[in-house]
Amino acid sequence: MTEGHLLIARLLDGAPADSVDLAGLTHPWNALAEAILSANGTGRLTAFRTFLAELPGPQAAKITTTIFPIDPFAQGPFAEMVETPSRKRFTASEIMAMDIPPLRWTVEGMLVRPGLCSIAGQPKIGKSFMALQLAHSVSTGRPFLGREVVSGPVLYVALEDGLSRLQSRLQMAGWEPNNNHVHFLFELPPLDKGGLGYLSEQIEELNPVLVIVDSLAAAKSGGVDENEASDIAELAYPLSNLSRDADLTMTVVHHHKKSATGDPGRDLRGSSAFFAALDGLLSLYRERNAPEAKLSIDGRDCDVDDLSLEWTGSGWAYIGGVEVMEERKKERKVIEALQKMPDGGTTAEVAYAAGVRKEDTTNILKDLEQRQKKAEISKPEGTGRPRIVYKWIG
Repeated sequence: MTEGHLLIARLLDGAPADSVDLAGLTHPWNALAEAILSANGTGRLTAFRTFLAELPGPQAAKITTTIFPIDPFAQGPFAEMVETPSRKRFTASEIMAMDIPPLRWTVEGMLVRPGLCSIAGQPKIGKSFMALQLAHSVSTGRPFLGREVVSGPVLYVALEDGLSRLQSRLQMAGWEPNNNHVHFLFELPPLDKGGLGYLSEQIEELNPVLVIVDSLAAAKSGGVDENEASDIAELAYPLSNLSRDADLTMTVVHHHKKSATGDPGRDLRGSSAFFAALDGLLSLYRERNAPEAKLSIDGRDCDVDDLSLEWTGSGWAYIGGVEVMEERKKERKVIEALQKMPDGGTTAEVAYAAGVRKEDTTNILKDLEQRQKKAEISKPEGTGRPRIVYKWIG
């Protein structure tokens, strides 16, 4: 604790004004002390809370948690804020009786705050675009993939992009020229070689609600072996602790293994110790150049779910549950098969060429012909049962 921390703790514990020395205090301690001294008795706690409410969230949380390790069973007029030795053991009934604040989210149901999270996927499928989209959503307060966000400053550690590429991506995504709430950092010492301390200093200065590190591979030195559990744990858990100390969401961009299976945790490249350290994981799955992708959400407190996304040319858009992407894939296969049939084909012929069940192909062809007007039907003359032939007209 600093002198300021100790003085504020004494004032909240009821120390009279003439028993403390305010000389030499710096901001915000001097202003906070004056606010507390303007009240009497239990009003000091109200004055303290009112003052903190006007500070940025991370700064207020840091002041509170540094001065007052909370003991839910402390007694007295400042019961929930008195500095007492923290208990380490509780009974089930005590835990059930506690008034514990609900989880807080930077992105509802996806990214918890505070916490260590990750965006992961194969190379060149849109992970960094998604990370930039996340930064933009939080900085502007706009929903991210259909989920509500908590708005605030963002620190984006862009270790894989230079100014030119980043400018091009921001323009492509339609960022506002006057967005001053996302701060890009292009150089960072390896996290295991002093980079964590440097990152902490940047966070102290900016008070962000979200930090994005792009990417894990670029943020470590060659001495860290991704496949070694102890190495990756010594990298991940300090980041997790930093997220809690600064009350923010720390999101690290990472890669999938070459042979991804669809299991978010198992698909992370390197040791499983990284997944074990995470509070939330967004895994992006996309076939090369396909317009759709699947986003799998996993984590300790997250809404475990699979979402269907669509690449719009400027970013990712949420289009529904995972079944939407599967239907889109089937439709694309049917269209590709139909386009290769200049004279058209029957439902059975198209289904066989597309590798899609005949029942599904029937529904897709009807939709293409009746609603989308991209296919037409004809009934060639001939003997026997009439044949209905579908032809692509795009």
